[in-house]
Amino acid sequence: MLSVRVALAVDVGTDTTINTDTTAKHIITDDNVTLINNAHINFSGETTIDLGGSSGTIIINNAGASIRGNEDVIKCTTDNSACSGPVTLHNFGLISNTSTASDGLVRLDKATGALIINNKGGVIKGVGSERDGHHAVDIFTNSTLINKGTIIRTDDGAPGFISLHAAISIQGNDCKVILKDDSILVGTINNFSNNTGLKIHVDHGYGRAYMYHTLGLVEELVDLSGNRIVEGSATAVGMGAQETVDEVLGQRAYNLRTTLKRYANVSDPKPTMEPFAYASHRDGGRTTIDYNNYAAGTNFIYPVIPDKVNLILTVERNKLNLDEDHDVTKDSVLIGVNANDFMEIGEWKASAFVAGGVTWHDSNRDVLTNIAVTGIIETVANYQ
Repeated sequence: MLSVRVALAVDVGTDTTINTDTTAKHIITDDNVTLINNAHINFSGETTIDLGGSSGTIIINNAGASIRGNEDVIKCTTDNSACSGPVTLHNFGLISNTSTASDGLVRLDKATGALIINNKGGVIKGVGSERDGHHAVDIFTNSTLINKGTIIRTDDGAPGFISLHAAISIQGNDCKVILKDDSILVGTINNFSNNTGLKIHVDHGYGRAYMYHTLGLVEELVDLSGNRIVEGSATAVGMGAQETVDEVLGQRAYNLRTTLKRYANVSDPKPTMEPFAYASHRDGGRTTIDYNNYAAGTNFIYPVIPDKVNLILTVERNKLNLDEDHDVTKDSVLIGVNANDFMEIGEWKASAFVAGGVTWHDSNRDVLTNIAVTGIIETVANYQ
């Protein structure tokens, strides 16, 4: 049942879908009501969606739709009473404030057992400079927040790092926050009151680097993708570049060995320059990272003692594209000596080479972090 109660308020007592833009406040009047929004709700007052203290309410804000308000966009009740039971929010669109002096956005700080899923493409965005502050999302006892989209809380244009200005605020015990996939978080995870049982689970994918600022007690910190997470913070650094070292070195050695084998069969060896190029690929697994490797260079061979001893020089550029936005460019020089048939045992002959050199690395990596207004910081490292 959908009825007009006052000029700017609509009572919602049965399952309802909003398909037309409106500036009205919506108040849930019964339990187990589903409200689906496919339009733009832009209310200039307090609490755009008032859950009416109900239980079993489901709010679905679809892609392309928006719910905006001046104060407390979604809340159990305007007068700050509790919901009588769990509520669920699925966001695929935009939830934001209409004033820089607004209060909270998703204020389920009085809803026990709530489930908030901010899906891919969903944005919960709070900006402001007010003195009393607000959070983008408040969750209460036994509630779960799953972020697959974007949650932002800034204060005067900077990420909110204090207890009054947080992206996620923990308002009760035994809450769980799950950060998934390529989700973006701007602003701290605030458990300033040290509520017990807080779990932060990160599931960005194996090899993804991230660093999240938190306030207060975190009792369980887990990386669901298998990365090593640092206790006492929510930080992990992917080791993709290191785990590929043996494979890339093996490819370089094989390439040089193949060149030397061809040169050994030349009847009248002369100084030789041989360009080369190769590529390799590996699919990612549960504990291995996907990569594409491209290389090109030149092998130089100079016969010191024809058919016996050769000087070798290899110049190579290697481009390693790792999964999870991590690229490494490597420029290397190898110098060595190759000996042909230096030992004979019957019909068997042995050849060998030894080489050493230096490699210059230029690494670029995207790090997910809530301390930057974009939610991502590009880190650059140059090393040998």
